[in-house]
Amino acid sequence: MKKLFRILALLLLIIFILPHGYSSEIVRVKNIKSDKPIYKPTIDKILKLINEEKDREYWYGIYLNNEKFGWMNLRSKIYKSDKFDQEVFETVGEMNFVSKELGNDGKLLTSNFKLSITEIYQARVPFRLITKYEITQMDDTSSSVFGEKQGYNFKLEYKDNNEKNVREVLLTNFNYSLYDLFAMDAWFRKKPRKINDMVASITFDFQTLEYILNETSIQEIIKKKVSGVDYVYYKVNSLDKATIEEEDLTFQLLIDQSGMPIKFFIVGLELRLESEKNAKKLDQISDIFVDLGVKVENSFPENFYDKYAEMIVYEVIGDDLLISKKGHQEYKILDDGTKLLTIGTNENHNPLSMMESATTEQRKYYLKNTSMYPHKSKIIVDLLKQALQGEKEDIEKIYKLAKFVDDYVEDDYESNSLSVFDVIDRKKGDCTEHTELFITLARAAGFPTREVGGWAYDGIDKFMPHAWAEVAIKANNNFFWLPVDPTWNMINPINVIKATNEESILDKFTLKIRKIRYDNGEIVVFSNE
Repeated sequence: MKKLFRILALLLLIIFILPHGYSSEIVRVKNIKSDKPIYKPTIDKILKLINEEKDREYWYGIYLNNEKFGWMNLRSKIYKSDKFDQEVFETVGEMNFVSKELGNDGKLLTSNFKLSITEIYQARVPFRLITKYEITQMDDTSSSVFGEKQGYNFKLEYKDNNEKNVREVLLTNFNYSLYDLFAMDAWFRKKPRKINDMVASITFDFQTLEYILNETSIQEIIKKKVSGVDYVYYKVNSLDKATIEEEDLTFQLLIDQSGMPIKFFIVGLELRLESEKNAKKLDQISDIFVDLGVKVENSFPENFYDKYAEMIVYEVIGDDLLISKKGHQEYKILDDGTKLLTIGTNENHNPLSMMESATTEQRKYYLKNTSMYPHKSKIIVDLLKQALQGEKEDIEKIYKLAKFVDDYVEDDYESNSLSVFDVIDRKKGDCTEHTELFITLARAAGFPTREVGGWAYDGIDKFMPHAWAEVAIKANNNFFWLPVDPTWNMINPINVIKATNEESILDKFTLKIRKIRYDNGEIVVFSNE
């Protein structure tokens, strides 16, 4: 069940992977490394769970800020398969939700998203995954993933809407099974749990083609009376540990003693266990971005954009958990409890002192050729040549790439792309499309590059959700992450605030401007009132 939740998170973050043209490759799946034992249910427990879960169906309403905008359905069954000549256990997950945002003309636009995932496992030992089918639809655009066991291997085929772009992957050393899918459910049902109990299990990411280590721990045990009956459930923290820490995914669940999530919290969304009738009732949907953004309680000077500010100091009022405490921004708490956030250069005017170091492991990871950032594609390589025009200096390459993407991609908040090739074809998009194209080109140029998220000032009174990139550059014999915003062609932008990767970038705090320093030496200090 948790694997479907992870896929929902990826979908809601608009992380779709698609290939371009035709390619085929063999990938040997690396075994997971963990300093904690991986929990594996017994054969008897798996057989019992198969019997208990067959013909069961669960419905969840999907909420943001207490407004419902979609639903999710999970169901399973067991049957004799003529195709595979054996008894199989089938799981199906379906998600349907509506996104609303302001279009270019200020009118409210609606996009419909659907995701359907079917997985078929052997219902007897060794319980291996034998078929996977996934289809993602966004309005009139769709993509699909089909996988099937072939001997000891697993063959995957990725297709786009018109099936003209195909990628085939043959996975070797792939052994995902019901032992993995049912691990967390079996652990919860084994016995009553205590606070701080922890279980480690694995899932498989069909986008990065890697096993993901999951660590789930009990944070709190809650008892309530429901219709006069004591009801016990757990408040749980779950962490999917990616190959590199920056890609970790954290989410929270309320789980009953049978292991069934009754509430699920991820990237600012809440899933609530409901009846089918209630889950599908979406008559109170409102604009999902109404309460999004970080309010600035005082105002920037009228001539702020007439000069170049190299440092801004804000007072943070409220929950600071969402604010990244490293790289490009300095965070400190004064003796009186005041929380200050400095963006740009620090008081010593040293830009490198506030840049996050880029480790060897990070640089290797963020230089990968992936389905989302296919920088080895001939289309990308040719576009890179067009962008760089023979430039040799690294820092100038970054400047040229930022300007090229800013010019190439027309600002369009109505455009949604399923791949970087869609961006190239349509030449339209918002910060997501700008960033995706920039990262792909930058990696093709040899720069380790990653996407980051947070907020950007809207020029009025709020910081709104935004995405940009960070490029690993070498300076003083070390590597640092340089922020680059290709949407507005800005290097080391000062109008953005980076968020952590553990929470949603929702408005849980406000800001007050305390100090601005311009590059001409002028300093503006604001009242504390």
